[in-house]
Amino acid sequence: MSRSAYGKSPCYYCGRRISNAGWAKVSHMRKHVREGLVTEEQRIDYSQGTRNFRTYLRFSATEEGKRARRESIKQRRLQQGQGLLEYAMLLILVALIVIVLLVIFGRGIGNMFSNIISNI
Repeated sequence: MSRSAYGKSPCYYCGRRISNAGWAKVSHMRKHVREGLVTEEQRIDYSQGTRNFRTYLRFSATEEGKRARRESIKQRRLQQGQGLLEYAMLLILVALIVIVLLVIFGRGIGNMFSNIISNI
């Protein structure tokens, strides 16, 4: 999965795909702060002076957040396995249809190719 500057990536705690652009991720993470899954820490850097400061946000997982993160990862793995199973079932269905068609029309198709080869 591409993690470009303006792409979307799944949230670690709920699995919802959120934008990486601007304040979208911060806004989403503050929802988890209200739920009690993460804590927000704010640091202000005054190294460029008091008028030109930068604010840095950091989100740390609580114990409840760590449990939610494990559940989210587990759910994503199950969904990936489910997709693989569906793909395999589709391939088996196509193979069965081809086999049935060959059983039904096999002799006719074989005779048709024999006639074409004999006429050449």
